[in-house]
Amino acid sequence: MTGILPGSINYIYRHLADEESRYVFANRLLYSLTDDNSYMLHIVKKQKEWDWLISRLESCRKCYGSAEIWVFGAGFWGNVIYDLLSETYPLAGFIDNDERKHTSEGRIIKGPDAETEGIYIIATMYYEEIEKQLLRAGAAPECIISVGRIWRRGFSRRQYFDPGFMKSEGNESFIDCGCYDGMDVDKFVAWCGGNYKRILAFEPDLRSYEKTRKRLTGRYHDTQVINGAVGEMRGEARFRSDIRPGSSRIDAEQGESMTQVYTIDGALDGEEATFIKMDIEGSELSALKGGGGTIRKYRPKLAICTYHKPEDMWEIPEYVLSLHEDYRLYFRHYNYSRTETVMYAL
Repeated sequence: MTGILPGSINYIYRHLADEESRYVFANRLLYSLTDDNSYMLHIVKKQKEWDWLISRLESCRKCYGSAEIWVFGAGFWGNVIYDLLSETYPLAGFIDNDERKHTSEGRIIKGPDAETEGIYIIATMYYEEIEKQLLRAGAAPECIISVGRIWRRGFSRRQYFDPGFMKSEGNESFIDCGCYDGMDVDKFVAWCGGNYKRILAFEPDLRSYEKTRKRLTGRYHDTQVINGAVGEMRGEARFRSDIRPGSSRIDAEQGESMTQVYTIDGALDGEEATFIKMDIEGSELSALKGGGGTIRKYRPKLAICTYHKPEDMWEIPEYVLSLHEDYRLYFRHYNYSRTETVMYAL
């Protein structure tokens, strides 16, 4: 972690546009400095998705008060939900299809056929399959709570295009750095009502690139998908794609493949950008520097992930403000876990 100066924090803080941004920034900053997860819990419990989860759980308990509460999924996401809920509710433990899984906390893990009369909180990305599995086993539909479904209906819809303050001015030129499967391009087109001039999307992972290309080909006009990463300088770099599903990043030491690296300035060659979005696994600051000329010239809207490295919480906003001191900064968080904190510059 690089050094942090109190003056830099005060400078960033003065540019935060609303109370929610100040709350998210302060708690995320403290988490970055201390690694104390309680600060992330403060953020999560302020989200309306948290209220939805608690409301569903309370409804289940009113009807099935004596039923045990199980978290289905003993992976990372399941442990996050367990930590959040165990402060208030007596959780029985985990259920997981992979009985070999163990948690560092030594919590109870049972196979999927261990219980059918309980309250089930599904905390995996495979929630649709597990919903069907529980229903086939005889679980009551009203006792199945899918965190992933809540996430998709709430967090995921707002991320990068938050309706509270993200407004399209029309004739947008959208640069999507880290497009994964192209879903954010769909969200962009819906957000601007199809009133855009150009879409340029980057994705270094070949499988995700092909998925995006197939998804977008013929669907939208003036759309280009580039199989490559975005950075400060053009060239080549090693990258790895085994971090977690849908994620790849530049990694000079452990990267198993090579990818072309582009700069935003070079790719645009002087043309306009009105909106730049980045979720590129820790390369955001480098990519911003590679787009510094574009940002200085056109002052585009920015939606930049700031959760991959602790220092992102101050280095990224400080650099963005060095390009345009009049940017208004918003911070929002879009997950139950420590991931998906986004800085907006407007």
